[in-house]
Amino acid sequence: MAKTADGTTIAATGTAPFAGRVSRIGGWQRNVQVIDDTALDTDDYAEKIFGQIIEHGAIRVEALVDDATMKLPTLGSPQNWSIVTPGNRVLAGSGAIAASVSSEFMPNGRLRETFDLQFDGKTGPTLT
Repeated sequence: MAKTADGTTIAATGTAPFAGRVSRIGGWQRNVQVIDDTALDTDDYAEKIFGQIIEHGAIRVEALVDDATMKLPTLGSPQNWSIVTPGNRVLAGSGAIAASVSSEFMPNGRLRETFDLQFDGKTGPTLT
């Protein structure tokens, strides 16, 4: 998990808006299915073919929330998400929170929210 705390923000728009400043964010794993294509008469190496559909893994996010009235969207509730870095790199797409840890109270009335964001593949995710 990379530390950010450099101005990176995360926001959700939809039925339950959310906004926070990212303090840590995990890697974004993507993969395709690998299928064994080895013929029965092969006596050398196993052969593989690769699927066409990309599966996106969840991203672990720790965000600081300044607004004490802001709450995480309900688990599994689809939202449009965007993660924006100070250099204006944007990772955006539709998805939902797949798992979360209870809120931690921080000094100055802030909350730390830790959750796994899972993109659904219907809109993005795209990195620009």
